[in-house]
Amino acid sequence: MARVIQARRVALSQKIIVYLVILNLILVIAYFSLAGGLRLPAAVLIPALLVFYNMLLSWLVIRRSRRLGDRPMLYTMVFSVLLLSVGLLTKLFG
Repeated sequence: MARVIQARRVALSQKIIVYLVILNLILVIAYFSLAGGLRLPAAVLIPALLVFYNMLLSWLVIRRSRRLGDRPMLYTMVFSVLLLSVGLLTKLFG
């Protein structure tokens, strides 16, 4: 008797989280490409909002990545947080 292999259906919330992680990478890269021309209020507010967004998204990704198949999303989030932190420290001390 042949066994039917059922593909795992990806939940809508999982897809939304993947899109949020991709959006996070785009926001971080866009900030560092445009950061040179920002005035002081925007230069303070935007990194603060990015850090807050990364904290919330990291919490959400950690809560959702309990299965082994979700690890690439976790690695992408770690890369994004490291990119943001290295970039902010470079701007702060550079």
